[in-house]
Amino acid sequence: MHVRPSTDDPPTAPRDAASADALGVVLLHAASCPAPLRRALETAPDVRLVVPEEAGGGERRADVVVLDVDARDPLAERAVREASARWRPAPLLVSTASEDRACNRRLVRAGARGVVTHARGEDHLLTAIRRVRDGEIWLARACMSRLIDELARGDPSPPPHLASAEGLEKLTEREREVVALIARGLHNKAIAAELRITDHTVRHHLTAIFAKLGVADRLELAVYAFRHRAAGGGGPAG
Repeated sequence: MHVRPSTDDPPTAPRDAASADALGVVLLHAASCPAPLRRALETAPDVRLVVPEEAGGGERRADVVVLDVDARDPLAERAVREASARWRPAPLLVSTASEDRACNRRLVRAGARGVVTHARGEDHLLTAIRRVRDGEIWLARACMSRLIDELARGDPSPPPHLASAEGLEKLTEREREVVALIARGLHNKAIAAELRITDHTVRHHLTAIFAKLGVADRLELAVYAFRHRAAGGGGPAG
């Protein structure tokens, strides 16, 4: 079945969540998403499904967008680019049946902030939604390492802010440790455990690091670290 680049899907009914802090999640191509995953989104206490047409702002804003596609379809990357552009700044998470790591890496390069496969189940999807909302990239660690390698080696003329290593001199010792762990593919909770600090402190460090290095997100940060051997071992862990 081919992916439809259009996001004019049948509306997904909104559900009022008990918490005012519930995540507003828009599910695109809902008809192709497995029923158990849809039910998980409908019943999770901290998730509120939002009808796409009502996600422009206010209480029914989109915090995360989930796009269900066949990652192997030739139109998948186009669908990701279009949905990512339409729903920005909400992060886009891809849900797919495909276990093809090369295809999944291409979707992240097209603009997705993560990929979760149907086989991993409901809890995995909900965790991925929460993590991408918090600014993380959700991708298998080995897949993330390969992606960083591809990005770092595949661009002989990177933007000036990625080409220069001068920004590293602005980082504190703790910030350098965070950079090295990001380059190894660790998420915020794992970084916090490794450094024995709180998640909040990790987020604070990342905000400072992004500003000092001029990078847009943790994926760009990981590529920067790999290019300039700031990953604590010359590159990402496999």
